[in-house]
Amino acid sequence: MEKKIYEVRATDAPVIIKVSGKAEVVIESTPPVEPHEIHLRLNSYEKACEYLGRDGRRLFFVCHGEHQKEINAIFKLITIAEAWNAADGFVPDWTNRQQCKYFPWFSYYGADAGFVCARAYGAASATAAHVGSRLCFRTRELANLFGQQFIDLWNDFLL
Repeated sequence: MEKKIYEVRATDAPVIIKVSGKAEVVIESTPPVEPHEIHLRLNSYEKACEYLGRDGRRLFFVCHGEHQKEINAIFKLITIAEAWNAADGFVPDWTNRQQCKYFPWFSYYGADAGFVCARAYGAASATAAHVGSRLCFRTRELANLFGQQFIDLWNDFLL
C-alpha cells in the first residue's frame, strides 16, 4: 500500500484520527528554530514562506500606481515576522498587558537618506499605528535584529 503524506497542523491530529479510522497518526513538523538562530535560518522572505509552508511566489498584491513597492515590502515584513514569532513560540496576546511586546524603533536622519535602527520599546501602549501589531517580538534582541537585518525592506516601506 502506498504511503500518503499530507501537510497538516498538529492540532488537526484528532480530526485525522476520526476521519481516517486509524488508531494513531504520525505528524512530522518543521524542526524548531533556536531563538538565537532565528535571524540566521529565517533570513529572507522565501525562507520564511518555506518555514510557514507557503508558496511565496503567489502572495504579492497588485496595485495601481506608485505604491507597489511599499505594499510588497510590508507584506514581506509581516510574513517574516510571523515566521520568526512562530519559530520562537511567541503569540502576542493584546489582552495581556503583562506580556511584553517589542518592535523595531527607527530614527530618520536626512543626511543618511534612510532609517537606522535605534532601539526597541516594549508594551502594547508604546506601539504606534504606523508600526503595526504584526511586527512585534518577544524580546528586545529579536526586535532589534529584525529592524537591522531587514532595513532595506523597512526603507522600501517607510520611505
